[in-house]
Amino acid sequence: MVRSFAISSSFSLSLCCLVWFLSSSGFARSLRDEGNTTGIVKIGQYVPLEGVCTAYVQEILADVMRKELVCFTSNGMIFAVPSANQEWIAENQRSGELISGETILDLPPNTMVDMETFSIDLAYPPNLLNTVDEESRNRRRQLRRLAVTGTRTVLAIRVIASDASASMTESEISDGIFGTIDDPANLVTQYKACSFGKLQFKPTDDKTGSTRNIKDGATTIKIDIPTSQGDRALMNAVNAKLVTEFGTSEAKDLADHIMYCLPPGTLQEKELAFAFVNGYQIWFNDENCGFMTVQMHEMGHNLGMGHSGEDGNEYGDQSGLMGSSYKSDDTPFMCFNSAKSWQLGWYEDKAVTVIPKASDASFSTKLGAIVDYDTTDANVLIRIIPDTLDTYYYMNYNAAKGINKASTEGRDQVLVTEKEITSSDNVSWRIAELDAAACCSTLTLSDFNGKTGETLTITVNSIVDDVADISIVLSGFSDDPAPTPAPTPAPTTAEVGCTFCKNGVTVPDLVVEGNLTCADLVQEAPLSPQDLCYQFGLAAVDCCPPSPAPTKAPTSKPTPSPTVSVNPTSSPTANPSLAPSVATSAPTAPPTIAPSASPTQLTPAQLSATVPLSVDVSGLDRLDVICKGAEGLIDQEVKNAFGSDTQTSVSCSQDVDDSRRSLFLDYEKPVIATVNTTFTRGHQAPRQFRFSQYLNRVMASEETSAELSGFIEEAATASGSGFDTGVYTKLDTTRNPPVLVIEFSAESPSASPTSVSDQTPTTNTPQPGSDGPTIFGSVWFMTVLAVGTGLLTAN
Repeated sequence: MVRSFAISSSFSLSLCCLVWFLSSSGFARSLRDEGNTTGIVKIGQYVPLEGVCTAYVQEILADVMRKELVCFTSNGMIFAVPSANQEWIAENQRSGELISGETILDLPPNTMVDMETFSIDLAYPPNLLNTVDEESRNRRRQLRRLAVTGTRTVLAIRVIASDASASMTESEISDGIFGTIDDPANLVTQYKACSFGKLQFKPTDDKTGSTRNIKDGATTIKIDIPTSQGDRALMNAVNAKLVTEFGTSEAKDLADHIMYCLPPGTLQEKELAFAFVNGYQIWFNDENCGFMTVQMHEMGHNLGMGHSGEDGNEYGDQSGLMGSSYKSDDTPFMCFNSAKSWQLGWYEDKAVTVIPKASDASFSTKLGAIVDYDTTDANVLIRIIPDTLDTYYYMNYNAAKGINKASTEGRDQVLVTEKEITSSDNVSWRIAELDAAACCSTLTLSDFNGKTGETLTITVNSIVDDVADISIVLSGFSDDPAPTPAPTPAPTTAEVGCTFCKNGVTVPDLVVEGNLTCADLVQEAPLSPQDLCYQFGLAAVDCCPPSPAPTKAPTSKPTPSPTVSVNPTSSPTANPSLAPSVATSAPTAPPTIAPSASPTQLTPAQLSATVPLSVDVSGLDRLDVICKGAEGLIDQEVKNAFGSDTQTSVSCSQDVDDSRRSLFLDYEKPVIATVNTTFTRGHQAPRQFRFSQYLNRVMASEETSAELSGFIEEAATASGSGFDTGVYTKLDTTRNPPVLVIEFSAESPSASPTSVSDQTPTTNTPQPGSDGPTIFGSVWFMTVLAVGTGLLTAN
């Protein structure tokens, strides 16, 4: 189903209209015809987004690893989701909730897109919907082999912008990717070699377009916008032009994968390329389009592979192509590490799984080299599965010859890699390089299977003719079953210090003291437990399931995390993992709510945000009093929401730049109020953008507007001098975003805000008593934050 973007009640911006706009007007120009009746909006105006989006993770290959979340609409548009920062992406991939190319973004009503930056305007990360139930997802992740085989078509595009062109010609691009002339090493040749012919890429079929043709898998697309508009604008413009040029409904109808060669200056200099995980698009920074390892790496992301890391660096495992890439045409020759090779499923007939346990504690095998897959009788991959844990281990013999002759690390050694199989990011970590020498032949995994005292020992006994003799032995286990904890009683709703709410979430005293009942929370925020916490400023540690009454003592000691050591080092550690890889098998002591006997030192946290105010000219000489009144009101609201262990101060300034000044009418005097709140108990502080979201909602409410004048008058009285006239406040909801107006008059001014035709939203005006931001979708949040400190990008 093709969706469109509703511009007003009488017009929607469909894909064909967008194509017309991109090609005829350009992104940098607004419509010149003042009498235009087509409904096309000016560039930079927010436009409502209809329908749902599929989430894709954009992996950016650069000097520093970066990820971004993007939305693919059903009509092929691509929008960034900047509120979902890299930490959020990694957290949701590790939990398995975010599956690139599968998870749907559950966006709130009236979600807006910025048609200048092609980004979705949200003040907080979106909710996630998965079409596959959690049990099925977990089972698929544990058992999955992608078995990426067969033949796939590729279309390569040379992009010409209005101010620059990709430096390679069409024929050079075709040759560099497919070897259509004489390029000896490229995407086609190396994937065919590494898969032993099981996965092959070929140029998409020749096709005649309206002005351009596809030949030898390549074509040229010219767009009428400059590179300065950024990669997101160019991406959407190129894809729109492809659709009209070749008469398809979407760009992906032209090939299984599309590789775009962008002009120099579109991406940052150190960004080589980026790709969408489980997607079909790969975008290159100019000449990198022709570099084999960059092609292989980015296509790996399209095929579902994550990075290959070592020692905390996601690019660190340079034994294979999902680590670092190289800016060279035809070298180095490498394939993929053991975890990636298992995931691809190319060698499954010579791959063995070992599950060490007391009943099967010893295993021996021969391990041949992947490069000899078609000639060796030995297995070329080993997978080790702990009985109770989510970390799997993979082994291969990394022979540095043939198609793998330029592997830059672990050459001619047995490499051991680990991977969290519940994580959807598919990142693997190399933890050991073993050979038959006395120094480096053994890897020890302590507390294996999550059980204290159990040790798994992997030994390379010998390596002869590129075949390693491997022993895997489990020791230190007990035949006695693990102790079973006593059954816990059902939770009650009378537990000291907590009120139980939706989905078993506990709401600590800091919320209860603010007169927010459980019923209030459920009605106010029918969200997931995590979002419920964030909505009301609770830290993650405060959002927990109901706890049973504490026992006198734990039933057994907590299980320590496993360590990894390679002889002869006495106590080396394993590479750090992105998330704890071992769950304790024995129960830990239940949490208590009462304070401990020896209180720990509290670590405070400070958050800041800004809000705009319009102050009558007669009040400018009393900004200190106005600001003090605003401080009293905001401090009261913050304490109600986040607890009494907070201290809020507000400072006001007329230092308003041009972008901020545009929020106000010509005759108004704009003031920016900066709010600083200190949380004595730092762990109770919300995330930065959650605090901003809450503050913005407070300042956009009719209740705040009604109370603020009283606080200002109290501040004036406390300062020893009142006002000669009355103080009146109102919320002007005819503007987008709304602005709180403070006026001074002998009699009450009209309650109806002044309407300004070119600033009045057609469909988004909030009704009295409603939460302004909820009715306005995300626009109010975004604009206020942008006016202030840009907190949307903060954590």
